[in-house]
Amino acid sequence: MAKEFKFSMGPSREFTLPPYLPEDPSVIFYGRMGNMMIPREYTGWLDETMSWKESCYLHTGLSMRGTWLHLKGPDAERLLTETTVADYSNMKVGRARHVIFVNKFGHVMGHGVCLRLAEDEFATYGCEQITMYYAMSGKYNIEPAFPKFNDFVFQIGGPRSLETIEAATQEDFHDLKFCCFRYATIAGHRVRVLRLGMAGTLAYEVHGTVDMGTDVYEAIWKAGQPFGIRRLGEFYWSYFCQHTENGFPQSFGHFYNAYREDEDFYKWYRQNIIPEHPGYKEIWDAANDVCDMEGTLGGCLQDYYRNPYEIGWGKMVHFDHDFVGKEALQKIAKSNYRHAVTLSWNSEDVLDIMASYMREGTPYMFLDWPRDNKYANFQLRVEDKDGKVIGVTSFRTYTLYQRKHISLTCLDAEYDRPGNEVYIIWGDRDKFPIKKVRATVAPFPSLDLPRNEKYDIESIPHLVKSG
Repeated sequence: MAKEFKFSMGPSREFTLPPYLPEDPSVIFYGRMGNMMIPREYTGWLDETMSWKESCYLHTGLSMRGTWLHLKGPDAERLLTETTVADYSNMKVGRARHVIFVNKFGHVMGHGVCLRLAEDEFATYGCEQITMYYAMSGKYNIEPAFPKFNDFVFQIGGPRSLETIEAATQEDFHDLKFCCFRYATIAGHRVRVLRLGMAGTLAYEVHGTVDMGTDVYEAIWKAGQPFGIRRLGEFYWSYFCQHTENGFPQSFGHFYNAYREDEDFYKWYRQNIIPEHPGYKEIWDAANDVCDMEGTLGGCLQDYYRNPYEIGWGKMVHFDHDFVGKEALQKIAKSNYRHAVTLSWNSEDVLDIMASYMREGTPYMFLDWPRDNKYANFQLRVEDKDGKVIGVTSFRTYTLYQRKHISLTCLDAEYDRPGNEVYIIWGDRDKFPIKKVRATVAPFPSLDLPRNEKYDIESIPHLVKSG
């Protein structure tokens, strides 16, 4: 195990690295998460964001965030089937699925990943608030579900990710299908390997507990050296570029979970703090801060909510079972709903925004690189040439791969044809001049590499065992 690595920010504030990360003097920049310091950049975001196109990356940012919930008991399957847009009675053990909760209006209340571990047990992550709401409702015969703060999720994504996984496990994983998992051994520890990830192309995850985290991390890092592996900064820069570039809309970035639309949920959400559960109160308070932030946004809060169809998740909705929001989604499915597209921002207009800081007078609202930071949750209007509002766009990011600024957008159906020019309203009327940024409708997702589910695995050499 690596030695403890501490940071000091005064006599009463001391921070440590997460227990699953070894000390790394090459880190360019650290950020704070709770009482831990986590790497924001290793080799620089430009280099890191090319990793999932050219080689592969190792990312640890989903670890120890309290987002894992286990649903175990005779009603675990029924809970998920009655509260999400998919029927879980046909889900096999060893499979994973994108889990989506909506409210009675069809707006997304939470989403994440669900794994079926056994006939009577599921594990979810990324959607803990809404999952706990139903799990603690008393309607289902399941064991109490609480966040787990002792798990790691290591993501290995990019065209060389399979070779890295096989070198680390010394097993052939060519037969592992998309959204499937099985168990293996890395550095003497039993881990779960899932073929899934945010790379937009071939990707895997490795799951385990933090007591084994450093050993597993170092083994994966060593195994990936022949394949050009890179460490990926956690969240704010490199990692979140994936969500926009690869077509993975994310809560509280590309849209807001519709918590305030459900009075019963919101009341429960604000009151049910369980302080005796270690680490739980801090996560809960942070989540409440997000809800408070929602109330400060301009305009109508409903404008920031999304249904599955307008963010590209319509194919995951199945009407072969009864679930919360079914009636609303049936109506939406038959309507002329907005479509998910990528907008490619006009480079001349982007340069003009930057140049305004070199001229006299009030500049335009600042445009961060590689993505919006201060205005990460700033939803922007999209207009046609006549000034008609035809959609909303959010979470702009720069992609070195395409040499463009892009954003995910929900656009009126009649405007979603590739090549159409629209206008993004950049600015804040109370603080900055308004800039109408020209943008072109581009494919969704914008990354042009083979998707994970369609990747030709047999084009990759099989494992050559060491020794």
